[in-house]
Amino acid sequence: MKNYTKRFLAVTCSALLCMQYATAYTVASAVNFMTINTTSFDDDPEKFKYIENTDFLAQATQSTEADSETEEPTEPPKEPKPTCLEEIVHDKNVKEYNLIEGIDVSKWQPIIDWEAVKADGIDFAIIRIGYRGYGEKGTLIVDPCFESHIQGAQEAGLDVGVYFFTQATNEEEAIEEANLILETLEGYELELPVYFDIESITHDVGRLDSAKLTVEEHTANCVAFCETIINGGYQAGVYGNKYWLEEKLDSKYLETEYPVWLARYNKEPEYKGEYQTWQYTEKGTVDGINGNVDKNCYYERKLEFAEEQLIVRTPGTFIPDVYGEHAYKFTSSDTNIIKVDNYGALKPVKNGTATITVTSEKDGSTDTLEVIVVAFTQVALSENTLKFDGIGVQSKLSAVKSKSGVTWKSTKPSVITIEDDGTIETVGYGSALIIATNSQGNIGLCEIDVVSNLIGDCDNDGAITALDAAELLCFAAKNSVSAETEISDEIMKRYDVNEDGAINSKDAAAVLVMSAEAACK
Repeated sequence: MKNYTKRFLAVTCSALLCMQYATAYTVASAVNFMTINTTSFDDDPEKFKYIENTDFLAQATQSTEADSETEEPTEPPKEPKPTCLEEIVHDKNVKEYNLIEGIDVSKWQPIIDWEAVKADGIDFAIIRIGYRGYGEKGTLIVDPCFESHIQGAQEAGLDVGVYFFTQATNEEEAIEEANLILETLEGYELELPVYFDIESITHDVGRLDSAKLTVEEHTANCVAFCETIINGGYQAGVYGNKYWLEEKLDSKYLETEYPVWLARYNKEPEYKGEYQTWQYTEKGTVDGINGNVDKNCYYERKLEFAEEQLIVRTPGTFIPDVYGEHAYKFTSSDTNIIKVDNYGALKPVKNGTATITVTSEKDGSTDTLEVIVVAFTQVALSENTLKFDGIGVQSKLSAVKSKSGVTWKSTKPSVITIEDDGTIETVGYGSALIIATNSQGNIGLCEIDVVSNLIGDCDNDGAITALDAAELLCFAAKNSVSAETEISDEIMKRYDVNEDGAINSKDAAAVLVMSAEAACK
């Protein structure tokens, strides 16, 4: 009861403070607005961003004039706003992702009609939970509108994350900021990360810039903050603009450990690193919010299995990776053949084919995986492994001591076809499994590899392209192949293109020439 009362009082105080700011916004002139915020908001590191927001100030002045009229002004019909699909150009590597539109807000957007925001197509909000003052004292402040914002956003059905504007000059201060967040977040669940907002103060010099930290020290602060947040049970990420990510942080390391929120106010991101969210404008407009607001695009990986087919031979098999940021549920189309639990562990029951379906518990999206169970083998075949060089090669398999005969199946008909009498033919490059099943349901297996007979076809797809040169370079770098290296005749034939007894960049250059010649034919 005490905690509930404390939370109620905190929300009430936050709402009153936000209402106070909102009144200042709507009744003050542009000049008074600037005066209020430079004197009352002290060293809030974001104040210059909004003082410079002339569109917002103009709208505040217009609202005051409208309030003074006796008649209700007639609003012109609303034109549909462009979405992040229409406003900006996305990187090609995210074309298969779901694009989700969102905003980030703070006390500078004090009064928000969250139902109107949701109805305007906004699906997530990243809310400022606090900041460290950019002055010498570096006072820690909880954003006075945080409580009302997070409750309003979640009640309206938006996914929520939070951010903290740091001015930490060392790891101890970064951890102090993270602990304040964990204390403030007590009782709240988040769908999105807690972001460490690290950037310079515009129009002034903040304590972080004055500290003149190295790239390693800035990065260490990010790590200290994020690891403290993760240990507290939340996701953690890093926010930075293009300059900071490229020049002042080891972003190549950070992006492998934490989701990155990129700030880049441009038609195109022009950032080559990995990022999960893009803040693409600070002058967005959204129903339910007076003035401009930051708009963001969140890239959600579509739900899909890493593979389309899985052959299960042992009871301890797990399903392959699932791409997408979801909570999963797995089901089997036939539990008499194979069972699956919600951790992805598969338990074969008998030989056969079934479909495993993964379902997102968040949005209901699904993907399927064909599973072929071959865990119980009792039929002997004339061959258990075969390798063929090139396409169009034929051979024949037979079942040994199988009185009732068998039926034949290829797991990859695009590589190997098989007739009812066991005649096989190579039709593509790669690997496949031939399954022979007798009338009792017992099976026999033959593994078949079809390799390319083209010199320089390093990725075994039957064609010479630039990808083969890249494959060759990677192979050479990993294996340091020289004349003294023991390597199979097949590899040497395909990779040693210039036939000098070594595999190196000279061979890759030769493959590039071959691929160019092939493309010109």
